[in-house]
Amino acid sequence: MKKLSVDQRKRDVKIGLSHRQGRKRVLNTKIRLRDDASWHELNEWIDKRNGQELDISFINKKFIVLNLPEKMNFNYDYNVTALNISAIRKFSEKKHRSNKCYRLRTVNFDNLKKSRHQQH
Repeated sequence: MKKLSVDQRKRDVKIGLSHRQGRKRVLNTKIRLRDDASWHELNEWIDKRNGQELDISFINKKFIVLNLPEKMNFNYDYNVTALNISAIRKFSEKKHRSNKCYRLRTVNFDNLKKSRHQQH
């Protein structure tokens, strides 16, 4: 029996895994992402609000850290609270995005303080 090449071995493993997971066919082509404007819009939305309304730190060109403000309260600071929550929501959408799109690495809760007006 002839020894399998590395590429043939990878292909066989990929097909075997797909059969165990119940998929019928495995495409050998890579998934190509559409170059739609959604990632452009997200990057522009973040750049526009960075420093003024949102506290964002860039780890590198692609990964960001969202630093939450000291107070998050819908009664007193509705706009700031809603903006931070909508930023988290935009990053957590299940879309296939381009590699050029910003990605949320972590949300920093260190600045967030407990409210004194908590109801029991």
